[in-house]
Amino acid sequence: MHLMIKAVIFDMDGVIADSQKIHSSVEHQILSREGVDLSPEEITRRFAGRKTAEFFVELLGDKRMDVGTLINEKNNRVLKEIKTHVDPIEGAVDLIKTLHDNGIPLAVASSSIKEVVYATLGALNLVDFFERIVCGDEVDKCKPDPEIYLKTAEQLDINPSEAVVIEDAIAGMLAAKNAGMKCIGLVVDPKSEKYPANLLVSSLSDLTIEQIKNIY
Repeated sequence: MHLMIKAVIFDMDGVIADSQKIHSSVEHQILSREGVDLSPEEITRRFAGRKTAEFFVELLGDKRMDVGTLINEKNNRVLKEIKTHVDPIEGAVDLIKTLHDNGIPLAVASSSIKEVVYATLGALNLVDFFERIVCGDEVDKCKPDPEIYLKTAEQLDINPSEAVVIEDAIAGMLAAKNAGMKCIGLVVDPKSEKYPANLLVSSLSDLTIEQIKNIY
């Protein structure tokens, strides 16, 4: 088995868990209350993969000095929703288990805060499949900056070029690329725009270990 990759790193929201819609719905409600009217779909399109704190400040500017309070409200509401119910992305659980069973080290690199990441993975009974889990509140810079992926590679004790990232957001794909990693983009319509990924799939059910190996 000529396996050149030494790890597969997953984004979480929108890749492992169908939780991006929970985040964007809560963000939409809070921002609307503050006078910024963006649909959940527009929030996902423009800001998926970025830290809430960063784009809340960008959108609200000086309208609110207590952005931190709004972020805490958002995280608490998302946690409550996730603990009630969260679905896995189609094919994600099988892919994670298949990679794990084949001895490929796995990690998660998510822009969400640690409490939300562990609650989400815990709800799906997936925590134990990952050797490393790096969260948004453990890095200074958010995607598309490569910091979170470089930190994950360092914790896995691998060269960034030896990792493949699975991402659904353009900011995340750029972060992987900026880290010097190969990237698989999970997108609804691969032809809808030019994505900065080495391989595009519309379902994780279609992704095989051979494809991941041959991305090199």
